[in-house]
Amino acid sequence: MVQTKEAPAPRAALTELQDACLKAYRWMLLARTAEEKIASLYRGGKITGGVFLGRGQEALSAALGMAL
Repeated sequence: MVQTKEAPAPRAALTELQDACLKAYRWMLLARTAEEKIASLYRGGKITGGVFLGRGQEALSAALGMAL
């Protein structure tokens, strides 16, 4: 089997990829921060009922939101 080397990606493609990754990270950070605030309010008795925290699932919500 012959192995070939891929051509380097153009600078514009790398910049777009970096921008997309940074945007996804910002959404994941926002989701984590919001969930921590909700957990804090729940522990403080400010929220009644049940609260579901999706800790560790931020990437899923960010990817889904960006795909929409």
